[in-house]
Amino acid sequence: MAGRIPQTFIDTLLEQIDIVDVIDGRVKLKKSGRNYTARCPFHDEKTPSFSVNQEKQFYYCFGCGASGNAIGFIMNYENIDFPKAVESLSSSLGLEVPQEIKSPRNLKYSESKKSYEPLYECLSQVSKFYQSQLREHPAAHRAVAYLKERGLTGGIAKDFQIGFAPPGWNNLINNLGSSESDQQKLLDTGMIVKNEAGKTYDRFRDRIVFPIRDRQGRVIAFGGRVLGNDKPKYLNSPETSIFHKSSELYGLYEAKLHNRSLTRLLVTEGYLDVIALAQFGINYSVATLGTSTNKKHIERIFRLCPEVIFCFDGDQAGRTAAVKALEATLPTMLDGRQARFLFLPDGEDPDTLIRARGKDYLESLISSATPLEEFLFDTLSKDINMETMEGRARFSKLALPYLNHLPAGIFRELMLQELANKTGISKSSFSYSEENAIRPPQEVEENSNLVATVTSNKSNNQSYESNPSFFINAAIKLLLHRPNLAHQVDQSILNKLENRATVVLRDSIKVLKKNSSPTSALLLGHWHGTTNEELLKKLANEEQLVPEEGIEVQFHDAITKILQISDESVISREISALKSKSYSSITDEEKKRLLKLLQMKQNMEE
Repeated sequence: MAGRIPQTFIDTLLEQIDIVDVIDGRVKLKKSGRNYTARCPFHDEKTPSFSVNQEKQFYYCFGCGASGNAIGFIMNYENIDFPKAVESLSSSLGLEVPQEIKSPRNLKYSESKKSYEPLYECLSQVSKFYQSQLREHPAAHRAVAYLKERGLTGGIAKDFQIGFAPPGWNNLINNLGSSESDQQKLLDTGMIVKNEAGKTYDRFRDRIVFPIRDRQGRVIAFGGRVLGNDKPKYLNSPETSIFHKSSELYGLYEAKLHNRSLTRLLVTEGYLDVIALAQFGINYSVATLGTSTNKKHIERIFRLCPEVIFCFDGDQAGRTAAVKALEATLPTMLDGRQARFLFLPDGEDPDTLIRARGKDYLESLISSATPLEEFLFDTLSKDINMETMEGRARFSKLALPYLNHLPAGIFRELMLQELANKTGISKSSFSYSEENAIRPPQEVEENSNLVATVTSNKSNNQSYESNPSFFINAAIKLLLHRPNLAHQVDQSILNKLENRATVVLRDSIKVLKKNSSPTSALLLGHWHGTTNEELLKKLANEEQLVPEEGIEVQFHDAITKILQISDESVISREISALKSKSYSSITDEEKKRLLKLLQMKQNMEE
């Protein structure tokens, strides 16, 4: 594909395609009420939890949280990128994808297949070169000796394509960089470095190298362990157009290769842990690439399996890393997902432990790992006397912000109930609005020192009445359930929705108004690849609690409230500006204006 795909074409495609036909051709669907159901193709399950809504043109799995429109389904099911998914659906309709218009927002198709392919090929050649050096280079005996010392076999080294970057500054240039174009690819992939004087040299020297592969098995980067005394001990490839360290997991491709249906993944701290565990038959482990476990990692894991086990050292550093993993995991804990924490004995790591005690012993530790809820409550209650009222009050204030990061569902309700049981405080005191559950969660502060303020229902209601985001989300949610509502919004109202807070609602209405038969998929497709995509998907996934006959009234009430809050905000700002002036300097006209504004505000409040 030679350029960007026009948004108008994507909208047309989503209008013409039927998501039920798209999915049913790949996963057999069964009619169930207004929806269609099946066993989810993205995780292993016995009871169908995968639902397809034909009216919304939207799918959602209640087990793993996978969701989206027809394009998103093809991307996930066939492991292909956005332009390829568009091409696939277009071909089924006999449509030709426009070739000369730039890509949808935030998607860098200028660096898509055509420009990426040479980089993948370059790294494939580098990987083969390093593997050959492990077998042939005179200095490789040190690397071989180290791998043998760690108990690794030639077979496992081959499975993970372990190689050797020999000593010297120009091995890659001399062997793979014969042309300027080849040298540029080595630079673009981070395999060689150019200094301030314009000289180039190999990034990895005298190191054992571990290829990092993407979900399709392509080498996208390397990690290297030093054999001498150089620093750092471990070195990774830099960020490139095809490698983003914060979202990759080492060993994930190999785990999927050996497990057609993953039921769980074990997150460890290093390359050698993953390789050693695989050698002993525990081939469901992965490792982060020198970064803390983040939400991207967790979401990627949960798309593949329902359970994640974090494995850390039992020292303070391990506990700190576990807390960070916990904080990243909380917003992803949809019903049906499970997270546990395994702390190893002092001085042990998965590599040393499995060699000393064997596979069965380590798997027994994995099976008895601490559940997320137990780890969270135990960590927060440390050094707190739960026998006292003051201790229980402090504990509740520490715990509630964490629980507020949980998505809406049964698990969140059970966690709130457990908090009530531990503190003796009524669960209703911890209740918070659905608005808190659907907003993109804020990051939990490090060191667990958050304090939650439990307010009365009255004060909560007052905050909602003055909070436009609550009504904006409500209006968008109703549009996702009844897209035709957009045609009932006239231009005069759209003109009033011009501030930053209402831009998503305004643009969503505009998109839907352009189509005579708008769908939820059309709206989701419009926001694909933007920061607003996740919010809309969450809203689309939520159950519509408003009765069918009351949806129109609810929608218009929400719009009215948004405009009212906006007007109140404008009036309040003008009142504040006039009040800030000294009485002697204010003009008669301004006094009249202030009196009028105060009357208007009073009328609004009434």
